[in-house]
Amino acid sequence: MCGETPTPRRVGTSDLEITMTKKQYGSSRVFGRSSAAIVALAGLSVGLLASPTLAQDPEPTEAPASTQTPTQSLDRAEELLNRGRLIEAQHILGDFIKTDTLTDDQADMLDRLMGSLDRRLRSADPIEISLQKAEFALAQGDIAAMRRHLDAVERSRDITGSQREIAEALRTKGDSVASTVESLAGDFIEQARNDYIAGRFARAKSTLAVLTRAGVELPPEADAIRTQIFNIELERGRPFHIVEAAGLFEPGVLARLTDEGEVAAADETPLVDLFGEATFEDDQPGVIRRDDDQPDDGVPPLDAPIDLPGDDAAQPDVDDPGAGQPQPDDIIERSLRVAAQAKLAEADQAFANAEYNRALTLYNELLATSKAYFSPEQIQQIQQNASDARISLNQPGGDLIEEFGNSQEAARTELRREFDNLLQQAQQKLDSGDVAGARERASSARLVLNGGKSILAESEYETRLAQIDDMISKIETEAINIQIREAQQREQDIRLRAEQDQVKAQQQRQAKINEQLDRVRALQFEQKYSEALEVLDQTLFLDPNNPAALLMKDILRDVVITRRYQGISRNRKFEYANLTLDNYEASTPISEIITYPDDWPRLSLNRGEPVSAAEKPENRRVLTALETQRIPVDFDNPLGDVIGFLETVTGQNFDVDWASLNLLSIDEQTPVQLRLNNVPINTVLDRIVEKISDPFSPAGWAVHDGIIQIASEEVLRRNTALVIYDIRDLLIEVPDYEDAPTIDLQNVLQSAGGGGGGGGGGRSPFSGNLNNTNDNQDRDRQDRIDQIVDIIQNNVDFDGWQDNGGDTGFIQELSGALIIRNTPKNHRQISGLLSQIRAQRAMQINVETRFLLVNQDFFEEIGFDLDVYFGADNNQVQFARANDPTIRASDFFEFNPSATATDSGVGLQRSVTGAANTINGVAGGTTQGVINPTRYSPIGAAQNSLGLTEQLGGNAGNFASSILSAAPALGVAGQFLNDIQVDFLVKATQADQRSVQLTAPRLTFTNGQIANIVVATQTAFVSQLTPVVATSAVGFTPTVSVVSEGVTMEIEGTVSSDRRYVTMNVQTGVSRIDGFAEQPVTAVAGGQLVNSEDVQSFIQLPTVTVTRIQTTVTAPDQGTVLLGGQRLVTEFEIETGVPVVSKIPILSRFFTNRIESKEEQTLLILIKPTILIQAEQEERNFPGLGDTIQNSFGG
Repeated sequence: MCGETPTPRRVGTSDLEITMTKKQYGSSRVFGRSSAAIVALAGLSVGLLASPTLAQDPEPTEAPASTQTPTQSLDRAEELLNRGRLIEAQHILGDFIKTDTLTDDQADMLDRLMGSLDRRLRSADPIEISLQKAEFALAQGDIAAMRRHLDAVERSRDITGSQREIAEALRTKGDSVASTVESLAGDFIEQARNDYIAGRFARAKSTLAVLTRAGVELPPEADAIRTQIFNIELERGRPFHIVEAAGLFEPGVLARLTDEGEVAAADETPLVDLFGEATFEDDQPGVIRRDDDQPDDGVPPLDAPIDLPGDDAAQPDVDDPGAGQPQPDDIIERSLRVAAQAKLAEADQAFANAEYNRALTLYNELLATSKAYFSPEQIQQIQQNASDARISLNQPGGDLIEEFGNSQEAARTELRREFDNLLQQAQQKLDSGDVAGARERASSARLVLNGGKSILAESEYETRLAQIDDMISKIETEAINIQIREAQQREQDIRLRAEQDQVKAQQQRQAKINEQLDRVRALQFEQKYSEALEVLDQTLFLDPNNPAALLMKDILRDVVITRRYQGISRNRKFEYANLTLDNYEASTPISEIITYPDDWPRLSLNRGEPVSAAEKPENRRVLTALETQRIPVDFDNPLGDVIGFLETVTGQNFDVDWASLNLLSIDEQTPVQLRLNNVPINTVLDRIVEKISDPFSPAGWAVHDGIIQIASEEVLRRNTALVIYDIRDLLIEVPDYEDAPTIDLQNVLQSAGGGGGGGGGGRSPFSGNLNNTNDNQDRDRQDRIDQIVDIIQNNVDFDGWQDNGGDTGFIQELSGALIIRNTPKNHRQISGLLSQIRAQRAMQINVETRFLLVNQDFFEEIGFDLDVYFGADNNQVQFARANDPTIRASDFFEFNPSATATDSGVGLQRSVTGAANTINGVAGGTTQGVINPTRYSPIGAAQNSLGLTEQLGGNAGNFASSILSAAPALGVAGQFLNDIQVDFLVKATQADQRSVQLTAPRLTFTNGQIANIVVATQTAFVSQLTPVVATSAVGFTPTVSVVSEGVTMEIEGTVSSDRRYVTMNVQTGVSRIDGFAEQPVTAVAGGQLVNSEDVQSFIQLPTVTVTRIQTTVTAPDQGTVLLGGQRLVTEFEIETGVPVVSKIPILSRFFTNRIESKEEQTLLILIKPTILIQAEQEERNFPGLGDTIQNSFGG
């Protein structure tokens, strides 16, 4: 872009146009020869008169300067001179001043044109010259220079109206360019930063120059980059040349650039490329940065290390005017260079602020004293700015030779002044003890002297050089003295500091100990004794003999031990309490058949499904959607349309492998005729592939990566997955327990009869073998595995298994797990098949058998006994009473035949016996004879109807016997004794008893299994006595057997196919020991019979009540069936009395006794089966848990 054709523009009052070029300001202009520099200085220091050429017509388009020959460029400059474009002509001619390749004719033409330019500038109007400079600066993008020139024009009192309009138009266009550049400042700075990081310092400097010349104030980041580049220039000893930008500074043209260098659209990513294909000096080998110096982010620090070029790259060209300038060798020269650059910046700032007098003074000082620190381009710029300042001040340039001589004298004067000033400052620094400052000032004086060696006489140079040597000698001597004093002072300071440090360390140590002790007390107050002990350990580390710390440590250690003991005691009590609560909770009965832990949902969700790898989550979601979504279909369309319809309705992705389907003669036009109403989508897909497929070359569908794939079965079979199925729960054999014992007396006696003497007999109900002996189910583990494998291969894709000749399915067993590789569809069928098998095996039956015994007993007795004895005071009674005061008239009579005396019969007795009492000192109870009566004996009238009634009632049953053997509910008895003895007894009892006895064994077993339960109490008894005979003695050895009472149940249950009924083979019974009878045995010893009763040895004969039932029934789930039972009713009514009298009303109550007894016993045997299905039980306890698990793991 640097070679684009200049675009001239016309500037006028009516149609304001300004001639501008796209050539960027910033090219290096170096005056190579002194004569050329003098000519240029003369040309730049004269004024111009007004020129009418600014309003000329636009110039014709010219070829790029890079393609023009020197002759063409000189002709172009001459044309511009003739048209009054003095500044542009001056720019072109200035490029030839540093050129050595001109021919003699071209050099003569250059001298002629330079002279003409000098004359024209002297006679030109300064305002017109300033306007041309402003216009040229605008074309170069130097907005700051343009504004500076326009400010000078606007401050002039001689400005005309048209010139003011031109100035305003230029300012407007310049502001527009500046605004555009400022909007792109971020891109420029980022580009400069990238170039700087990459080591392209000249390019970065040129990019920042675009901003500064456009009047954009640099932010700190950009200013840091510029400062770093300046430091690099100081390091390398020469500046980086500013390369002309590629343009785009014409108003309306400047924009961001694309990678191809074209103007980018507003919405494209900006990329700054102002220089096109221009070549920078650091694009070539010579300025290299170390890899480890590359910053990671942000602007590199100002002191970032830089690798300078090698000697070959750093050596200036022998023809370079700056080749003779001194190279920086120490910090002093660098400081002088920085000071010269700072003064140049101050002069440029004064020049920019139109302070031309100050700027001119500074420029002259720089040219006189600091030329060695500037590049030829900077020197040329300084000379040009000084010339512009003179022009602005309307100062004539004068004779160049005379001015040059005056400048030499001024330079010598300035050099002497600066030299003397530096030596004076060095002496002052030395007097104040600042050796470094004195040495710096002396070195600066040497540099100043060396820099002005060419303008001083040899003698003066040698004299001043000797002054510097003397000053440096004084400085070094003083430096040695200072070092000695400083060493002594340092030694003293070190001793003093060591003492102070020791005291301070002791104080800090004690303060630290006090602080830690305070901390211990605070922790003790907070009852943080362990932490306090740790702090005390730290304290004792600092002071092992600290008495306070030692004492506190002993105390705190005891406290810690005590608190730990208390804590352990509390924890023991707490654990004991928890154990008691656990035992109390364990003793709580449950009413549910199956209970689940409270955290069962969490356990279920954490453990998930046993087989979850067969399908990916996205596949399971799609399959679920296909199973749940129902649609009606009525297809009579091509297959392609049908698939498109399904894709629209379901919202799922379909992938049809037409290539594989074409091999089956199936394409998009294959007709599909199907009519279904409200069926799942997966069913529709199954019917479609059936319609379009050949049974021998079927098509199919599957879900892969969440996409419904329709293809041939051969293609679908390529998508296989490896899944491990745990079948160890299916390998457990469910045995039948058919050895439930029969509890009855016969089995007990048979067992006892087979026992040996002394060893005991009988059989325990738990002595049977509980292992399954069913040969049909007694297959080993491998047989069961083979059976399961056969079931899977025969029911799921029979032809696809490798064992059956297929190439899809493969199955292998390892430690009770089946490792299966097959298609996802077949895996779903395998999982479903195993789930169904598990569901059948997991089905259980809980059976409760109830033995319900209901007893209802009733008893009532009302008895009256009246005995009357006459003649209680006759001679017989009185005689007997004289011998025994206890004798009564009733003692002379006995109506019970079994109780009469041996010498008497029933009725009046021949002997009488009184009560065994002592009355008035006379002992009773003596049997004595009865004397003869004087007139008549006593007469007795006694009845025994009550006794007869109770005797008969004793056989009415256990309930009646137990009541009659006890005292009556009401008893009234009395006796009247005079000449007549009357005895009476009244008894009245009524009792009602009801009892219910329930024996309900419960048993849970697997569907189809035979199981049993036995709940029995075993009682030992002597079933046999074996005589052991000696010569004259005999002994008996007992045989001990066991009789059981309790309940047994053996049951086989099968659930119906609809899971509503249970068919059971039931064998159950209940037994009860009613008591034991004793029977002695006899043996012969010494020729005599010996009875075991003599040694209190008896055979025990148990009495056992057994209820047993064997049957087959079918009962509904959770229903109750009456298996059987028994009802026993015993009813007694007994009445005794005295004939005739017992029929007489009223009197009959005294001569009649009555007992009424009724006993009812009802036995019911009931059975209740309950079908236990795991899924139902889980849903009943935790509603919705199954759906939650399915949604969580099933997609």
